[in-house]
Amino acid sequence: SHLPLPAMAPMSMLDQLKSKALEKFLFEVVHDVALRDEPKIDADQLGVLEYGKLVLVRDVRPDGWARLHEDEVWSSLSSLQLQNGSLPAVFVLIDGKEYGLPRYLKRSSSGLAEWEFSESLQCAEANGVRWQRLPGGLRPKSLLDLAWLSPWHSPDGIILEAPPLQHDDHRYLERPLPRLCVASMVRGATPKSLESLILAHHMNGFECVVIYFDSPDDPDEQQSIAAVEQFLQPLPTGPNGLLCKAKAVRCTEQWWTDARVNSRYYVREHEPLELYRDTVRLDCDINDVQARQMICAEHALFEAQRDHFDWLLHVDADEVLFFPDQERHSDARRFFKEVPLHFSAVRFANLEAVPETLEVDDPFEEVSLFKMNPMLLEELGVEPRILACGDVAEEDEEHEQDLFDRRHADAVPGNQPHGYVRLPRKERHALRRLLAVMHDIAQVRSPVLESLKVTLVPMERKASDDSDSSDDESCFGPRPNCPAYFNSYSNGKCAVRTQIGPRGELPPLPAGVHGFVRDGGMTLHTLLCKGPGAPVVLHYANCGFSAWRNKYAILCQGHGTADGAFSTEREGISEVRSHLAARQLTLGGGADDLRRFYETFVQGDTFDEMAYLAQFGLVLRLDGPRKRLEAVKHELHQLWSPAEGPG
Repeated sequence: SHLPLPAMAPMSMLDQLKSKALEKFLFEVVHDVALRDEPKIDADQLGVLEYGKLVLVRDVRPDGWARLHEDEVWSSLSSLQLQNGSLPAVFVLIDGKEYGLPRYLKRSSSGLAEWEFSESLQCAEANGVRWQRLPGGLRPKSLLDLAWLSPWHSPDGIILEAPPLQHDDHRYLERPLPRLCVASMVRGATPKSLESLILAHHMNGFECVVIYFDSPDDPDEQQSIAAVEQFLQPLPTGPNGLLCKAKAVRCTEQWWTDARVNSRYYVREHEPLELYRDTVRLDCDINDVQARQMICAEHALFEAQRDHFDWLLHVDADEVLFFPDQERHSDARRFFKEVPLHFSAVRFANLEAVPETLEVDDPFEEVSLFKMNPMLLEELGVEPRILACGDVAEEDEEHEQDLFDRRHADAVPGNQPHGYVRLPRKERHALRRLLAVMHDIAQVRSPVLESLKVTLVPMERKASDDSDSSDDESCFGPRPNCPAYFNSYSNGKCAVRTQIGPRGELPPLPAGVHGFVRDGGMTLHTLLCKGPGAPVVLHYANCGFSAWRNKYAILCQGHGTADGAFSTEREGISEVRSHLAARQLTLGGGADDLRRFYETFVQGDTFDEMAYLAQFGLVLRLDGPRKRLEAVKHELHQLWSPAEGPG
């Protein structure tokens, strides 16, 4: 029950006048009219309002003048900057009768929703952020320049449900719920965040969480290992009391020696598949973190297959799955049960977390703002491409929405081509819009990057795979050199079946940290999960300045590279601009430079970027995951006696 609100005191006449002065009135421009810095006909001109424009005004005066509302000044007059934290006053002549001039503005019968910037402000606020009107910051887009790019949630911030299941074969529906396992390699994770991680996996239906400690002899890791081992005995922390556990694997020197002796990468090093040789080289010569993660994931797959788990998810210790359609997929088991048997793996797009405070103790509890993944984007209302013969292009044909559509295959065995070679037009348009937004953000951020003396090799333009060279809708234009969107990877993470092929076949093999191949190297039929209701990975990347700084301190030493930092040779790493910039600053910058970079590019709201992104559907707030975690923690702490609970 809510406490009763205190009775409101009646407003004084002065307060009523002040409130009236702040009201917004919508006027329509009936003749072009100048904007002035004072309510005088000969005052300095600041701009022009053109015929037909709807504008917000306030303080309509008896002498025919009015002052533009601050929202109007800030939104439409980008040339005017904040002065001492506030916008300058701008005046317009409504009725020029006193000067022998016509009437320039008339009251509009339209509601405030018809104002050209109302959609931008409402979309941002509905999706969890507000415009801050920051000096030198980005401004909202007018309705004509705005587009909604997310099929995953609506402009009012509501997450959309999954479409009805299309395959109703009883083989899928009558089999028992699959058993799930998840594996991560960690270093430097706090005990509190590991407890949250484990419980988040448990509430998603993962029976076993395997945490590989990359530096188990480090004194700082002992409390983290203890935090994991308190879940060694199964506890009813899963859905409907499902017994779940977690175990810590200490990756000591002896453990690594044994793991390498048994690893297929080493055993098959001299076989033709390059994956074996490249992984061994990166592990031995470079001391590469991802190579070690692959060996850990391979180890976890053998154990998961032995223990009769059906699926294994390989993610980092700052990642958990999120199921937006809780009615249909109340936990991960419900989703994986629906996956058709012809799909051996599922790729989940990752949403990147946005830390809104400088320091974060437990991101799973404290962070709730996320950036949308480019793989999920579609522009609302885009017409299909029409071929010269009058037919709709194959990639744009309408189909029943289905999470498990074969056309969403991310990879196909035998490298067979997809049913179409071009992206659907709505996806192409969305990526073009995103590219333009990234350039807008890069424009205001670039001076900061230059002042930090960070020099990044310019991005190479991607070659277009378009089959129709006459089409001018390429979504592979040049990306900005300055970090402007994701600060980490954007190609998702995979879960894989532990048993593929005939009984006795060895489990799949990690191919990098973002996917798997069949034992022997064959491509797996992999579903890219996209569309309304699609589960995603929530990536709580770089949450907290201290944790971020410690992460890069670890990543930038002890490698077999010329400067000791992580290798920049991996395919695709050049596109992760923030990652490369952080590398440079960690090697050569000071604490102040690191903090300024973190505030500008990781928190990323120095120039009102979050509201700018939210108006397009590129940022949204998700409170559900942390609320569910809070409830699970409460139940757990009731379950534990004071003597057994975490210290």
